[in-house]
Amino acid sequence: MIKHFDIVCFLPFNRCLIYVTIEEMAFCPKKKNYHQTILLLFRRLVQGVLTFTITVYFIFSPCLASAATKAEVLTITLYPSNVKIGETFTVFIESPRKLKTLMLNGLGEQQPIYRICHKDHPFVYRSFLGVSLRKKAGDYPITAVAEGMNGKSIAGKAILTVQEKKFYTQKINVPKKKRSLVNVERLKKEGRILANRMKMRDRKVYFATQFIRPAKGRISSKFGARRKYLNGKFSSFHKGIDIANKKGTQVKATNAGRVSLVANMKSNGKIILINHGHGI
Repeated sequence: MIKHFDIVCFLPFNRCLIYVTIEEMAFCPKKKNYHQTILLLFRRLVQGVLTFTITVYFIFSPCLASAATKAEVLTITLYPSNVKIGETFTVFIESPRKLKTLMLNGLGEQQPIYRICHKDHPFVYRSFLGVSLRKKAGDYPITAVAEGMNGKSIAGKAILTVQEKKFYTQKINVPKKKRSLVNVERLKKEGRILANRMKMRDRKVYFATQFIRPAKGRISSKFGARRKYLNGKFSSFHKGIDIANKKGTQVKATNAGRVSLVANMKSNGKIILINHGHGI
């Protein structure tokens, strides 16, 4: 008569299941405890009177694999992930561990990224970005590459969808006595000064409340309008909004910040540039 002894053991470190079937070609004594039975089986195995088969099952756990993969990926969230040309969006990056370096790339260039405080997530980064008026509609990859404190690389990717948006054309008639203000070389020079100051990145964030409108009045020119001067001889995209009101109207800062430029330019007029931090 053949008796079967089944032994099952699980090795968690190798994630495998070993199933052993021992076939004994004789009767096994009945009145023996567990330890005596194991010793008897081992003795008969050595004597060659036992045959056995071993089956190994490798257990793959999707949950464990998913957790391991997720731990090695930067999670990028775009808010919103669908914008129109000229609009802004926010990039949030969450890392599973502390980072030594972090690089954010999107819309064809490297973008600034800043770490922020979050009570539930210790390693969260943020960036405020805008879609250039010269960009075309389509899908744009937003990627991040980082190096952990252990020297290992970690990366993430998201897709930003940019939709078409139409901007109106604004023709501006300049009086003869003020046409000297529309000087291409002077405008380029003043533009470089403003651009250099706007490129200043402050890792300190100064604002903690919602931004406000700087002044009351009628919006005389919207953002993104293509302005044409002197019958189309000179044109540019309007990168702000114009608020019309009477002389002496109070103008407030839209939020807390640090003044980075005060100037009285020949073509652009009186300017106060405020750095609110984190690229704003």
